Amino acid sequence: HWSVDWRYLPTDTHFRLPPWAFRHVADEAELPSLPDIETTVSAPRGFCNFVYSNPWCGVRNAFFLMLNERERVDSLGSVYRNASHPLLGPRDGGDWVDTKLRVLNDYRFTIAFENEEHPGYTSEKILHAWAADSVPIYWGAPVVAQDFPPDSSLSLYEAGSASRLVEQVLEAHHNPDRYRALAAANPFRTGLVELLASGLRADADAFLDRVVDDARAHAGRPRLGARHRAVRSIRWARRTALG
Repeated sequence: HWSVDWRYLPTDTHFRLPPWAFRHVADEAELPSLPDIETTVSAPRGFCNFVYSNPWCGVRNAFFLMLNERERVDSLGSVYRNASHPLLGPRDGGDWVDTKLRVLNDYRFTIAFENEEHPGYTSEKILHAWAADSVPIYWGAPVVAQDFPPDSSLSLYEAGSASRLVEQVLEAHHNPDRYRALAAANPFRTGLVELLASGLRADADAFLDRVVDDARAHAGRPRLGARHRAVRSIRWARRTALG
């Protein structure tokens, strides 16, 4: 009767908890402290990184190849690996995320494509880029703008095509004012992540209260046995099939 996952469902019995929020809502992780915007813009950093071990995302792979052809992208994972970083730990290590964030901080841009495309499935990938003060290049959740403002990243959905997105990345890389605007809109820098996480925690508490109240209201109702439930389901299916 009740459900919790990352989908947008128009029902009061469903609570949407996007994957990016797991750490910031459930664990209340400490938010990163970012430098002032001028330090971010002027710091000598690499162009762009690509850190992936899953080779099965064709959209992501194709975009890496397109951008890398125009300007070198450091691929630090096992997919198209062309560089290494001394700070990057093993994926199965306990400090993987911390080492990844330190590495991403060495780059102005991060390719933060999801493994698959699903409306509402906004994972930690885009948050990791922002937490590392790196501008994310994003694809995966077509409605990502419902979670975060579009001016805080470079998105395939806003660009309209991979070739146009490549041009937008290069333009932002070579235009300090454009890069400054993107970095300034970082949701960690503006306080938006903290605001969203706080709102989700309050919404989760309210949702759990409704679940518990509903359970208490029906506590005395006799439960159907497994056989009775199966028979009732079969009868309902037959009625539905027969119209």
